[in-house]
Amino acid sequence: MNARKEIFTIPNILSMIRIALIIAVVVVFFLPFENHYLIAGILLIVSGVTDILDGFIARTFNMITPLGKALDPFADKLTQFAVLICLATFNLLILIPFSILVVRDAFMFFTGVSIFKKTHETFSAKWYGKVATLYTYTLMCAMLVFKTQLDEIQWLLITLIIIDAVLIGFSFLMYAIRNIRELKKEDPQVEEK
Repeated sequence: MNARKEIFTIPNILSMIRIALIIAVVVVFFLPFENHYLIAGILLIVSGVTDILDGFIARTFNMITPLGKALDPFADKLTQFAVLICLATFNLLILIPFSILVVRDAFMFFTGVSIFKKTHETFSAKWYGKVATLYTYTLMCAMLVFKTQLDEIQWLLITLIIIDAVLIGFSFLMYAIRNIRELKKEDPQVEEK
């Protein structure tokens, strides 16, 4: 019963809804009807709101669970990857921040596993990672909701995409410094001997 309660918390349900919304966004994105990009953008905004809500509820009402810690970032990454790939169908430049994001997250995963094996500790997202994620979400929503307008102002769209690439790249650099520093630390058990 306790395990069931731990799985079906409000934050976890919101994360599951967010994963379902990814499918809805992708399907609507490719359906050929009027305003489908706008509707996909609205669904993505709803997804972003559930992301904010699940974190707020989990912290405020002490509903943080091991499943939630895994589910929330998984939903975030899946949303970003899926939507950025969709957006690349009408603007290949978006593949630049997407590629940096993939490399960053792959690096974070493998170094994170190594750090966990060594220290049995995990690290939460830092401000620079949160800023990059928030900006990426905002850019994705803008590219869907204001597609027509941004298509007419190409220089603005290119600038926004470059800023996204810089923010993700900066977060990658900062996380890399942190994780490499952690990996270089002496094992406490070795120091005791």
